Amino acid sequence: MDITYSTLDLPAGTDMWSGLPSTAPVPAKTLKAAKLAKGALLRTLFFAEDGEGGIAALLGYHRPHTSQMKLTALDGTAELFDDLIGFAARKVEDAGLVLKTELGACAPAELATAETHARAGHYRQTTDFTCGAVATLDAFRRLGLSGPITREDEIALWREATMVVACGPYGLALAAARRGCTPTVYASQPGCVLDPHEGAVGILDTALARDAQLGFEREAHDAGIPVRIGPFGVSDIATALDAGHMAIVLVDETHWHAELCPHWVTVVRHEGDRFFIDDPWCDLEYGESAIDAYELTVDADDLELVSSYEGVRSMLVF
Repeated sequence: MDITYSTLDLPAGTDMWSGLPSTAPVPAKTLKAAKLAKGALLRTLFFAEDGEGGIAALLGYHRPHTSQMKLTALDGTAELFDDLIGFAARKVEDAGLVLKTELGACAPAELATAETHARAGHYRQTTDFTCGAVATLDAFRRLGLSGPITREDEIALWREATMVVACGPYGLALAAARRGCTPTVYASQPGCVLDPHEGAVGILDTALARDAQLGFEREAHDAGIPVRIGPFGVSDIATALDAGHMAIVLVDETHWHAELCPHWVTVVRHEGDRFFIDDPWCDLEYGESAIDAYELTVDADDLELVSSYEGVRSMLVF
């Protein structure tokens, strides 16, 4: 059987379908997933055709400024599935991206195991604003200092650390210290890390947010929590990881989800210039899942880009 393969890159954030192949319809499952995966997601359709009317397709997508692609929504002529998955996998690897799949029973054995592991290991924040609490609890879990994360734990830690409704580094550090693990706070400037200006995301009352942050900062110094003020970057994150630590890092969601928003993630390990991140957030409405957010792969230059919010950097090293 002579199989023809092709790919089609779709623009991010749009439903323009003029470039879809005219020789055969896109199978329904794949088409539905491609239309769902909007926002900032970068999408590629992969096709296999047998010349006798048979066609199979699957969708690959990833966030900008990350170094992985997930293959999902396989549909069409079943006899073409294995060949199509192999073709798409080679394309992903040739692009220098880490391959992930959400293909269920059709996934190759090693990738199917990774799918199961990601679902078991990832905890998605249950609110729009508890990322800091979940990232902190994930660092505890990764270090073997606590068990699985629960919503009760998530809300309790957020209540201790919030400046309403976001969380800054000093509040999170104090909450962590009460749980038996005192982190080192890194901030590129003293004072408010999340600038409480009018219209800032995650801040309901600017005066309250400013005073709460300054209060947490004073309490952290009084409690003897180590604080390092000044520039830092990805090399410092790598150094911390190499010493056996975990880092939760403040990032700007603009780069990953096209939304200006401060966000905390857990950087769990690195292999050279490639970093692996547990992201408490995944865009379920666009088709993301634990597989996208568990050990999300980001190269050093992209991590350097995203780990700054409104010009300020911060992280906690556990």
